[in-house]
Amino acid sequence: MQYVITSISIGSIYALIAVGFALIFSVMNLSNFSHGSIMAIGAYIGYLLVKAGINPLLSVLVTMFFCAALAAFIELVLFRRIRKKSSAPIYLFVASVTLLMLLTNVLILIFGGKSVVFPSLFEVPYIVVKDVYISKISIVVTAVAIVLLLLLEWFLFKTKYGIAIRAAAQDRRACSLMGCNVDLIITLVFALAGLLGGCGGFFLGISYSVYPRLGNIIGKAFVATVIGGMGSIKGAIIGAFVLGIVEVAVNYFFGSVYVAVFVYAIAIAFMIIRPQGIAGVKIDNKA
Repeated sequence: MQYVITSISIGSIYALIAVGFALIFSVMNLSNFSHGSIMAIGAYIGYLLVKAGINPLLSVLVTMFFCAALAAFIELVLFRRIRKKSSAPIYLFVASVTLLMLLTNVLILIFGGKSVVFPSLFEVPYIVVKDVYISKISIVVTAVAIVLLLLLEWFLFKTKYGIAIRAAAQDRRACSLMGCNVDLIITLVFALAGLLGGCGGFFLGISYSVYPRLGNIIGKAFVATVIGGMGSIKGAIIGAFVLGIVEVAVNYFFGSVYVAVFVYAIAIAFMIIRPQGIAGVKIDNKA
């Protein structure tokens, strides 16, 4: 039971990060690895706010909206300029990886290479139920993830901007011909991804620790989308929880040093056996 709870908690955090990753891919066919740097920056912002004594709820909200604004800014000044020059998709991918490395090193310059730990939010961090220790943070993380993912589903299916995002994901050119502002849609998608990534980074930091290379965890979000299906929101959620279960099981039976090996081996296996993932569709061009 302890491992089920841990898997759900880790899967919830990965889901927040992976869904943002999948959102961008669904519209741009781009594996945006700079999404990891947004997540890491969110973790540091949350840490600084909580350490300064700001209410945790207000801290996570500020973190989310700051990361949303930062992601939108990055799309405007970097990715949009590359798109407008009709560059090959590979240049967008290279830009995203380069930006991840750049922002990671900026964080190292600002905060140093050591990890920091969030101040404790609860006097008693665990609830004990029949010899099972349930972290209060795990409960909060899972609840927040469920609420945010439900709100995202409502936004995508019940609002005109959400419907426009889904239309752009199907065919950007046709969407533009129908009068949709595709540039605005893409910026909105980046903002939504940044909002979710900032929240994921906040809770990842508060559950474990914060360090400059935290953004490298975006590799696991990529694996989650490969497992679930590139560009599929539902698939990203499924893949995130599968990844959480695998990590906890491997850590329990073999040790933490084997986790990365198993995780990336599963990703390779899916690419060979079922490239479209559990809930995805076949995509011809990927970057």
